[in-house]
Amino acid sequence: MKVGLIGLGVMGYRIAANLRKVNLLNFVYNRTYSKAEEFSKIYDVNISKSVEELAKNSEYNINGFIR
Repeated sequence: MKVGLIGLGVMGYRIAANLRKVNLLNFVYNRTYSKAEEFSKIYDVNISKSVEELAKNSEYNINGFIR
């Protein structure tokens, strides 16, 4: 199962970290690329360069943002 998460704000970051700790997260996307890079270095996940790329590579997508 391939899971992607969009948005590494306060809520999304914590959700992503918890999913990765139990090996359920494969891809992340964040509008601020540097934040995705930082997360990737800590948790060893793939960074998607766009929402479209994340959706194409994931079976399940989680949105970690509210707007």
